[in-house]
Amino acid sequence: KQWYQRRVRGTMGDCRRQIESMKERSLLKERSATSRIDELEAQLGRATTTQTQLKRLKDEAEKRSQQRINEMRERLEQANNTTRSMQNYVNFLKQSYSSVFGESSSSPYNGGRLSPTFKRTPSPTRKSPGNFSYDYS
Repeated sequence: KQWYQRRVRGTMGDCRRQIESMKERSLLKERSATSRIDELEAQLGRATTTQTQLKRLKDEAEKRSQQRINEMRERLEQANNTTRSMQNYVNFLKQSYSSVFGESSSSPYNGGRLSPTFKRTPSPTRKSPGNFSYDYS
């Protein structure tokens, strides 16, 4: 009978040690998991912050690019307007030359002789580009 009691007590002691060992392993696993969760949450926070910063930088870059595109479009439009204005002025000069000299040639150098050169003279009464004096030198 004592032998059985010792054996039962021994078995119970073994069971208690196994339970304690399992508890310790469980606690270690739980601490490890908690530590890993904390680490992953911190990593997620850093990734979210980085993502927010990158999105802000991307939005700023897109805004600057769009502003640059708009500026370039405006410059192109100004250049086109200047070109049209100059073309209109050249056409006006050609028509003026033709009407004054009765020639259809648009070249100021005509058949080996020099045609008059146009000098612009401002007129206080008229603001059109047609105020010219002629110099035959």
